Amino acid sequence: MHKGLYAYIIALLLLAWLIFLLIKEGKNILKIYDYIILIILITIPLLLPYTSEEAINTNLHILLSYTALLFLNILLYKLHYHKSNYRNIYTMISLFCIFHCILNMRITMLAEIIYACAISILLTLIYIGETNEKNN
Repeated sequence: MHKGLYAYIIALLLLAWLIFLLIKEGKNILKIYDYIILIILITIPLLLPYTSEEAINTNLHILLSYTALLFLNILLYKLHYHKSNYRNIYTMISLFCIFHCILNMRITMLAEIIYACAISILLTLIYIGETNEKNN
């Protein structure tokens, strides 16, 4: 069995849930090309391995991962810049992951997992809150 198969499965499930939530929340704000770009920027690094032997694949993986992170943060800011409580939670999540990476002096898998899960949970809470507001 492939060593990172579970990581790929978890990453693809998180990606699907993230895209679902972004589509539900950003109907009026985000454009279709925003979703397409984000899917491409997240999917390609999953296909390119991060190995020390192949410098081109490693550099492409890092470049596309950082670009996807930056693009996702821009999309999240466009969606939630006016909601201070969600913005504060997002800032704390980001700062925790940044400090974790600084203390380890590298980007760790733990920081990536915490960031992805926390963003997914945050978007889920926002989606549930907005759904409840519409129903009431």
